[in-house]
Amino acid sequence: MRIERETPPKEIAAAVEAKLRERHYQGEDVLLALPSSWCLAASIDTQGLPRHDRAAMRFRLEEKLPLAAEAFTADFVEHDETALGVCVQNDRIVPIVNALEAAGVAVQSVSPAALLASQHYGWGEAATTVLLWREGESINLITRAADVPGRWSLAADQLEAVRFELDVLLAELEGPQQAAAPGFNRVLR
Repeated sequence: MRIERETPPKEIAAAVEAKLRERHYQGEDVLLALPSSWCLAASIDTQGLPRHDRAAMRFRLEEKLPLAAEAFTADFVEHDETALGVCVQNDRIVPIVNALEAAGVAVQSVSPAALLASQHYGWGEAATTVLLWREGESINLITRAADVPGRWSLAADQLEAVRFELDVLLAELEGPQQAAAPGFNRVLR
């Protein structure tokens, strides 16, 4: 099912609810996967913060984003003394979640589709891995080390933009590196 960008939340909810009912949905909890273009992400330093203090991490994330902390909903993937903060603007997601729930769809969690997809690639190694994942007219660049995502960026589907993001990623990485590019049908030189 394809839904256009400007579709009102109530129409989105009605279409999703109808599709779920076709598949015998009976009110079970649902995970809502978001397009990468809706999300913002940044790596933050958690040194000096109480462990798992989401409120404090939220304000550290705010420092790296063009949004006030009150304007976004975020979650964090923690690793040692850093965390990958991923967020979506409230005015973009709240109306859709509210409309889905009003239509009888129980939204349990929300996640970027690219990060969900990245879980299914043979990570698990000590080396840092860079995954390039095409999504529409953009390329997701996700790094993982020891099965934990550490950095995520989105580049235009143009060789120069992807090359720039790769250069930034590789400059930040230490140790052995490998790249995986499922769904990316160009060779980077």
